[in-house]
Amino acid sequence: MIMKVTNAFFEAGAAAREESIVRYIQRKYGAASNADFFNLGSGEESLQKFAQYLLGRDILDEGIIDRLIGRIMDNDLHPLQCLRLAQVINDPDEELEGEDKEVLIEKVLELTWPKQLKN
Repeated sequence: MIMKVTNAFFEAGAAAREESIVRYIQRKYGAASNADFFNLGSGEESLQKFAQYLLGRDILDEGIIDRLIGRIMDNDLHPLQCLRLAQVINDPDEELEGEDKEVLIEKVLELTWPKQLKN
């Protein structure tokens, strides 16, 4: 017996897996949105504190900070991007210089996912 399996079969499996990853991250971190994940309110004070936190972590480029905050507030990041950004920003081993963090943040922001797989 020969079975024909089209690309649609594999694409459906990948989409189902991706959706389960998204749900897992959202449940684990109690984050229905990017702002929830980064513990950001929509108020000016919350955004200012987050920007100050980034500056304190040697992320000094205003353009990167503005893009990052804009993408967070627009809920335009995939949950896996949020995880990676948190790792880069917080750098628990303190091995990355500020410039290296900025380059990595830029790279993470450049990643794209299909719209249906975002939050």
